[in-house]
Amino acid sequence: MKDARFEASRIATAIHNGQADVLKLTSSDRIAYLHAAEALRPLGVPLHVAVAEYVEARRYAGAGVIAAAKEYGRRSQIEAVRKSVPDLVEEFLEAKEQDGMNLRYRQTLRSHLRRFGEHFRMNIGTVTCAQIEEWLRRRKLKPRNRNNIQLSVVTLFNFAKGRGYLPKHLPSEADHVAKAKDRGGEIGVLQPEQLAGLLKNGDEQARLYLALGAFTGLRSAELIRLGWNDVNFERGHIQPASRRYSL
Repeated sequence: MKDARFEASRIATAIHNGQADVLKLTSSDRIAYLHAAEALRPLGVPLHVAVAEYVEARRYAGAGVIAAAKEYGRRSQIEAVRKSVPDLVEEFLEAKEQDGMNLRYRQTLRSHLRRFGEHFRMNIGTVTCAQIEEWLRRRKLKPRNRNNIQLSVVTLFNFAKGRGYLPKHLPSEADHVAKAKDRGGEIGVLQPEQLAGLLKNGDEQARLYLALGAFTGLRSAELIRLGWNDVNFERGHIQPASRRYSL
């Protein structure tokens, strides 16, 4: 009984002093612990913190947690090349002018993207899909107009990838933006006198646009992208891409 009381007193004192052995490590466990602690020493991260972070990362990335971390590292390095959206828009528009793109197409891009740049005064690499969708919805556009603006934004993001401002091997945030459901509307037909009035009273660019649309059957999207190099005056054909229309 006396020995039991002595041992109990000793244990109680050890517990009070924080000296109780609550875990016994085997030889292999001790070696693993020392290796893990040594590997973490340069990072200054405690072992329990490293384990908790690994478990959380594994929960999201599965078995490919290392590959996911490497991919994130590559993306972060690319996104370090900062480019503000307004500056990117101007660089993009200048490039399209130098490429000789159709004036009407450039005017459409300018209208869409300068508004986009005015709203997103930030690095292109930080713009998210959710932000783009919210911006489009707040404008309360008709589905077709909204989708046209979205297409211009996607074109801008693809240009940014080509210039190294976004990762080239990954889909951009603009690629994930949901399209508006365009159910279309009633298609109207201009009467000859209506078309004549438009051709008489429109400016030079409007008359050209209307005449080509009326007499060739080109869609509006094709008309916007049309350039003089698509017109064959000798053969009397307009040939955007692989399509051909008689003049």
